Amino acid sequence: MHATQERLTTVLPPTPAPLGGASVGVSLSELELRTRRDLLGRRITREWVGRVVRVLGVMAVDIAAGAIGVWLALALTPGAGTARWLHLSAVVGVRLLLALAAFQTYTGGRIGRRNERVALAVGVVAVATYLLGLLDRSDAVSLWWLTVFFLSTTSLIWVGRFVGSQVARRVLPASLFRRRTLLLGEREHAWELLDRIHGSRRGELEVVGHLVPDAAQDPRALGGFELLGEVIEKYDVRSVIISARLPAEQLSGLIREAFLHGTSVSVIPPVDIDVPGQVTERDIAGWPALRIELPRGYLFQLACKRAIDVVGALVGLILLSPLFLVIAVAIKLSSPGPVFFRQWRPGLGGRQFRMFKFRTMRTDAEEVLKSDPVLYKKFLENDCKLPPNEDPRIFPVGGILRGTSLDELPQLINVLIGDMSLVGPRPVVGPELENYGTASSILLAARPGMTGYWQVNGRSSVAYPERAEMDLHYIKRWSLLLDLKILLRTIPAVVSQRGAY
Repeated sequence: MHATQERLTTVLPPTPAPLGGASVGVSLSELELRTRRDLLGRRITREWVGRVVRVLGVMAVDIAAGAIGVWLALALTPGAGTARWLHLSAVVGVRLLLALAAFQTYTGGRIGRRNERVALAVGVVAVATYLLGLLDRSDAVSLWWLTVFFLSTTSLIWVGRFVGSQVARRVLPASLFRRRTLLLGEREHAWELLDRIHGSRRGELEVVGHLVPDAAQDPRALGGFELLGEVIEKYDVRSVIISARLPAEQLSGLIREAFLHGTSVSVIPPVDIDVPGQVTERDIAGWPALRIELPRGYLFQLACKRAIDVVGALVGLILLSPLFLVIAVAIKLSSPGPVFFRQWRPGLGGRQFRMFKFRTMRTDAEEVLKSDPVLYKKFLENDCKLPPNEDPRIFPVGGILRGTSLDELPQLINVLIGDMSLVGPRPVVGPELENYGTASSILLAARPGMTGYWQVNGRSSVAYPERAEMDLHYIKRWSLLLDLKILLRTIPAVVSQRGAY
């Protein structure tokens, strides 16, 4: 079994799209998004976490700068005193954060442009505080206070953001601040892009390399365009920059492939591309470009699914902890060996992960099975399964755990750490991938689940190829409502023990 699993490809093969120049449709169907759901979700989650950490850090700097600015303005204003500092700092701090957000100083853009917006936001807050103070004398400030506050707070935010970013880059993980980037284009233009980015010293871009139409013509390239999906997964690329000098059909195919692997796409120079998603203008090393990101509505669904997984796993582990203890004691008393059984399974993107279960078999299970050639042959012919009454590997308590599906409960740990989902196709054993044929890449583009469409429709009583059809049916028609229906149907399916062995 392990030898077969070791042969499993650990990088999700790219969707077979004619990237080399053949004509492809430029529309990105909902079906394509569904089949890559969890691959996209994994990248989007990491992207959002990085953004939230960065924005919260900048907000903390802004609040501190505003509080210091208020104190300096009060201290340098004759007769004002600093007794009102705490109250005024709280009032001004809220206004400052709202103004900085309204002027989009927490989003991307050139440093110079952000500095201008910071100055405008602080100016608006200073003037608003002065005018509102005329209506409420308890918050009254002078024009001198307004001037000192504006100059000191603006300067402190500029300096604080710069120093804070430099410190954070040395203390926090580099992935929060640097985007692994892949360049695509003809050899000369790819080299030009690479030199331009390096020359601009844009610290947020970490170029992992470039791909070209014909790898034989460029020894510096990582390969040809046909390796796009594989390179994105291998190097964990978060953004792709494509030269618009490529033929339109080829350009559209590359955008689609990068998009389906969850990366943002920038096109230099910007051109009209008929693909869905949020399109924003930006510049890269002085070049105008278009940035294309996943539709926000779909991102919301992905975020909801992951939030449900995390909350559900946490609640389940807490509430079921007494049952975990009882099962652990029963296993120890029934059979010598560890409480948990861990097995490598192909997960999201084909990457191996260790799936947890309560142990239900003897520790020498594999030797016992292979010692009987007839039984082992039956095991292989029956999709690597045996009826419970014919399986000598299962000890008594293990049989009860399997029949009630309680052996699956430790997979809540896999759900919590992100290897699995509450609902999804069941994680397969390596050899079972052959039953999915060319659709195996679709199966590996979804995070495996504790329960799923196959489990509530017969489980082990449904063999291949029907099981493969059920898994693919779920992936292609996924929605949050479908997940809810499967979760509700799981309870009666477990109680009835239908197909559980």
